[in-house]
Amino acid sequence: MGGAGEGISVLTALDKLYEKLSNDQSDANWSVADLIKVVEALGFSHKSGKGSHRVFAKPGVPDLINIQEGSDGKAKKYQVKQVRQIARRQGLLS
Repeated sequence: MGGAGEGISVLTALDKLYEKLSNDQSDANWSVADLIKVVEALGFSHKSGKGSHRVFAKPGVPDLINIQEGSDGKAKKYQVKQVRQIARRQGLLS
């Protein structure tokens, strides 16, 4: 018999978020905190922001990522899509 955990795939919370982003799953159900976790894990750093706006940048990537909380407390759908497009264009996400 194999050792404990053999053959079991354990996904971390971050893995699940990457999967959600790469599989084009619902852009409407992202918390701002989860989207920021993914953006930071992709190597972007918080550069500036005023009020509810947060701007992230990564050396060597010309695109800035702007995240703003929607009125429902969630990340805006177009911003989730923007993160996906930038990550794919930069080869950071499949």
